[in-house]
Amino acid sequence: MRERALWAATEVSYEKSERFLAKFTGLEVSRGTIHALAREEGERLLAQDAEARRAVFEQGQPPPPAEKQPRVLFLQVDGTGVRNRATGSSMEAKVGVVFSERARVSANRIELVDKRCVASLEPAEAFGEALWLEAVRQGVGGAERVVFVSDGAPWTKGMQETHFPTALYVLDLWHLERALRATLGAEHAEIPPMLAEAAAGQPDPILHRLRCLAVRAPTAETHATLRRLIEFVQTNAEGIRNLPQAGVFGSGAVEKQIDVLVARRFKTRGMSWYRPGAAALQRLRVLKANGDWDRYWVDRQQALARYAA
Repeated sequence: MRERALWAATEVSYEKSERFLAKFTGLEVSRGTIHALAREEGERLLAQDAEARRAVFEQGQPPPPAEKQPRVLFLQVDGTGVRNRATGSSMEAKVGVVFSERARVSANRIELVDKRCVASLEPAEAFGEALWLEAVRQGVGGAERVVFVSDGAPWTKGMQETHFPTALYVLDLWHLERALRATLGAEHAEIPPMLAEAAAGQPDPILHRLRCLAVRAPTAETHATLRRLIEFVQTNAEGIRNLPQAGVFGSGAVEKQIDVLVARRFKTRGMSWYRPGAAALQRLRVLKANGDWDRYWVDRQQALARYAA
């Protein structure tokens, strides 16, 4: 009952989960009970994660062994806002993707064969530790090359410098384009040449163009907006310089997981969440996304059977 209820709840609302269980399994489980089960099981997983981080980062125990030895390992990180019911504001859901193997399955689709996801509502420090542990399991220590793709947010750059200092830091070209269009206007004539310069790994001409635009800004507000864009490009100049070496320009993998792990369940119209409940449910969604669901429930069934005996 527990597994079936939570399989449904990771995909649809607690109310719909109650109806689905009744119709397709004959189980009469209230939405409140399903919510309580999600909170209990998700917090159990989160406690295991926290203990794994403490063992390595506080107690000095060795990290988990590598499960593979890739030649190139890619890490992509991003975040998105989720409505916080307690404050009425937004809380950031952070998502990371680790992968090394890609396979083209159609003309327009590439599958990440060995993708692993990390997602958290915790501060950047805890998220960075969790991402590092997953990267260690995926062979970051033995990889010939590590590519860290970011949206350019300060916390992502700090995470790269702290946990993956030798990685090739890359600014996702799509996020740069979005920043340019948001500030300059979607059809501004300077955007195509700046994107071409970025793809060629040349941040300095971009900065020169932006500074010229700032000098000619018609208002103080426009000037201030351009200054913020200039600071963004300056902060991520290294990430632009590294673009030609990366072998990947976009952060499509993590953008997809932002949609799958967060948006589809936590950001539909009218939704808001208390942090503990959202964190627990999100951890269950990660369990499913990483293909660990069945193994986890075999272990849980055995543990619950021993407890009942």
